[in-house]
Amino acid sequence: MTPRKALKTAVEAVASSSTLRRSSRRSASSASTTVQQSPKENPIPNATTSSVRQLPPSTKRQKVDSESDAPSPQVAPSSQARRRVKAEPPAPPIKQEPETDEVKPAPAIKRRRTKKEVDEAEIFPPRPPPVSAAVSGGAGAPRGLYIGAHISSAGGVENAPLNALRIGANAFSCFVRPKMQWASTPIADTSAELFKQRVLDHSFMPAPAKSSALGSAPPDGFVVPHGCYLVNLANPDEAKRDKSFEAFMDDLRRCELLGIRLFNFHPGSMTAASVADAPVEERVNGVRPAKAEACATVASYINRAHALTRSVTILVENMAGSKNDTLLGSSLSDLACILSHVKDRSRVGVCIDTCHAFAAGYDLTTPQAYADFAAEIDRTLGWKCVKAMHLNDSKFGLGCRRDRHENIGRGCIGIGGFWNIVNDPRCADIPLILETPALGAASAAYAAKEATVKMHQVWSFQIQALHALRGTEWGKWKEAEEWLAKADQVIIQAAAAHAVKKRSSNQPTKARKKAHDAEESELSEEE
Repeated sequence: MTPRKALKTAVEAVASSSTLRRSSRRSASSASTTVQQSPKENPIPNATTSSVRQLPPSTKRQKVDSESDAPSPQVAPSSQARRRVKAEPPAPPIKQEPETDEVKPAPAIKRRRTKKEVDEAEIFPPRPPPVSAAVSGGAGAPRGLYIGAHISSAGGVENAPLNALRIGANAFSCFVRPKMQWASTPIADTSAELFKQRVLDHSFMPAPAKSSALGSAPPDGFVVPHGCYLVNLANPDEAKRDKSFEAFMDDLRRCELLGIRLFNFHPGSMTAASVADAPVEERVNGVRPAKAEACATVASYINRAHALTRSVTILVENMAGSKNDTLLGSSLSDLACILSHVKDRSRVGVCIDTCHAFAAGYDLTTPQAYADFAAEIDRTLGWKCVKAMHLNDSKFGLGCRRDRHENIGRGCIGIGGFWNIVNDPRCADIPLILETPALGAASAAYAAKEATVKMHQVWSFQIQALHALRGTEWGKWKEAEEWLAKADQVIIQAAAAHAVKKRSSNQPTKARKKAHDAEESELSEEE
């Protein structure tokens, strides 16, 4: 075969194989189309679906509802029910707010009130009116009873007037420095200003413009702080006296800073005085020579204090006395001896404590006994010197020489002694201060704040009782007794709570003791 023929044969062979492949692909495609178009075996028509499809759109739902009661034909597992989707209601249109240039204020932020704002918003109990026609000085304006208590100044001296208001008082006493410490922290200017504002707002001190008005309250006011208990201006040791004088002056300067016009202190004692009493003929105006010398020493320090201050009137308090008669102020003669050595008599006076007077031997339980006591005051001191009183009952009897205060009407003085005082016109217009124990040791049954509230209740009832005594006849003090009974109820409840607390605190100790005794008995049996 020639090369030309061989090439022609090869070309024809390639062409024939390509045609075969194209024809095979065409036949496979047509077979697939035929399979897809063939009907399924045993088809089961869906009557519900076909009927729904034939109905117009407006009657589709009615037709379906009417046919729902008829038995539905059995549907093959391969068929799927048509799901109906409930159309959601259209959302309401968004209201467009008109655009304005106004700027809405930001919501107010709740601010916690300060302690000052809380105190000012507090509602205090009503105070008995001090002025009553039943207690009058004869000619002139009616005289008033200004009764209060020695209250706490914890948290700042500015809190003392608020505590006085909480017991319904119109007079009060407090400490302006620590009572049992030599060191003290200065009073802040803000505290001093707040104190002065509060005593003025609540009439504990007269307004400066009204102090000289006719018939107005005395310019000294009705606030009389108590001096530090550590002060002893009669101490024989000069160094100790000087230290006491520093604390004494600190008290006085604080009173001037606070605008207080009265200050009360204990005169002190002679620690080196002789124990044996001197003969009566050696006494000068009823005072032993050693004691008279100590009284002159106390007066010298009062003179020094007057030179260093301007406005405070210093009040010397009478004392209950002691067995060896070393305590100054145990007699009215002691007080008269001190005052006799003071140069500026206009700035000195006395404060009469009823418990101390009774314990020192001055009876004031009956009208006649009180009249004798009042006459002795007038003879030795003069009533003009009495610028304040401490109202306390006595736990022990007349002349016991023991300084133990008791609640009003519940001690050895009794309610009659206080009837004598509140109905004496000479006791009007001066601060009458309760120093009664109130709850006493039973205050430990409560937390500090609750104990303070209970003490305030007792003092409030006692103040009401004293006001109820004025203008009544001797022995007819039923209303006063009712107030004191309310105070007794608070005290009894506190005593019961305190007893329960003591038993619970002692119970572990008793249990340990019982276990110890049982252990010892077992050991003795083994032996």
